[in-house]
Amino acid sequence: MAAQRFIGLLTALSLLAGTAALRAEENIVKTARDSARELEEAAIKLVVAKGEKDRIAALTDTIQAFETALSSLRASLRKVASAQKDIKKIGTNSPS
Repeated sequence: MAAQRFIGLLTALSLLAGTAALRAEENIVKTARDSARELEEAAIKLVVAKGEKDRIAALTDTIQAFETALSSLRASLRKVASAQKDIKKIGTNSPS
């Protein structure tokens, strides 16, 4: 399912960033899980929607859930990139 892949991607990205990202990992994973839950709930609403208005409302919820998930992914990628930058700074400033 797409939601599980989304969680996996965010988790993998947070782990790759090193120590600084590990501090934020718990928040990133929680955000990913929340986004995945919202996506699944919206998808269920879309499947069970009967009338035209229900389908439109469910589709709107689905689109908003995707937008929220993408926003979370972008924020997580920014955190990971920042953590990587910090780690590289530490690495170049440490005595060899």
